[in-house]
Amino acid sequence: MLKHVRVTETKFLVKDLREESMKGGEHVMVEMNEKFGDLATNIMIARDKESRKVQKALADFFYLLRLFLVSDAVPFLGWLDLVKEYVGKMKRAEREDRWVCLEAG
Repeated sequence: MLKHVRVTETKFLVKDLREESMKGGEHVMVEMNEKFGDLATNIMIARDKESRKVQKALADFFYLLRLFLVSDAVPFLGWLDLVKEYVGKMKRAEREDRWVCLEAG
């Protein structure tokens, strides 16, 4: 049903890559992780400035998800997570995620 969205977003990606490759007439390095992230986000969400916020919130979430926290293994060493500022990053990510959800909803 939404095949036209995937096709359109893929065309936008190819067009964007072509434009970036023509800059300066030389080979140009392109950050493909960001491009594929944009593609996936734009397919899931409307193509606008809000999609960048959602993509950043998801990236932050997955970064924090894969962290090894000392407090997960040894709870009384939870102060080490505070020292490494993981707790602050998690609280910031939570606030941003809630804000993005409120704006999108």
